[in-house]
Amino acid sequence: MENRFEAIKSACAGLCALKRLRLVVIAFVSSFMIIGCASTLELRSMSARELYVHGMTAFRDADYNDAEKYFKGIMEEHPLDPLAVEAQLMLGDVYFLTEKYEDGAV
Repeated sequence: MENRFEAIKSACAGLCALKRLRLVVIAFVSSFMIIGCASTLELRSMSARELYVHGMTAFRDADYNDAEKYFKGIMEEHPLDPLAVEAQLMLGDVYFLTEKYEDGAV
């Protein structure tokens, strides 16, 4: 009888650990989703000039991932702004320097 009780207790402990792990994983993934949304909202609230300045700063600092993000932000959020043409040209430079030739061919 005691062996059966220990087996049930052990099984319950294992299930509780799995539930805790599942909650931790869900919290971890959710935090990245929130961060991603925040950065998209941040880009939407910036003017074309602000995005261009941030993009050029990132480009000069060789932070090509951020430069790509800001230049794409101009093209997506402000497609009719004159800086959208400049952003497209700079995005081509980013693609060349990061060897993303197929992305730059579009």
